[in-house]
Amino acid sequence: MTSPHMEVQVPKSLLPKGGSCLQAVSLSTGAAWFVLTTAHEEEKSTIYQTTLVSWASTLRELLEGLESSSVVGLQWMRPTGDAGGWELTEVREVWLPDEREEASTGTLLFRVAAVAGLLGENGAFVADDRDGRRQLVAVQA
Repeated sequence: MTSPHMEVQVPKSLLPKGGSCLQAVSLSTGAAWFVLTTAHEEEKSTIYQTTLVSWASTLRELLEGLESSSVVGLQWMRPTGDAGGWELTEVREVWLPDEREEASTGTLLFRVAAVAGLLGENGAFVADDRDGRRQLVAVQA
């Protein structure tokens, strides 16, 4: 959620059509969310963009839509169960689950820095892919 007093006035020419810049965003949910940073190579420079993403399905669409951009950072913010507690996890790889397992694992699977194996959206370990049907979507550069 955001409100007008959280918007920063930026010249319209610097924004995508209908876009705005925010100085703060309020979350009223205990659901996980993601911080995605991508690099876009321009003629003489690299432009970095950070996007806050509230759903794994939206993250999947963003990752699948990256063409000339690379992922330079992806963090997974998950509630700890304590009131107001959050845990930040660095994501190394993002995988698409096999369509047969998606109902139990969620839209995406994550390989994180501190854990061997893959985790589903709920943070639970996922069995190895013995059939090789999963697809790698993103690797952090």
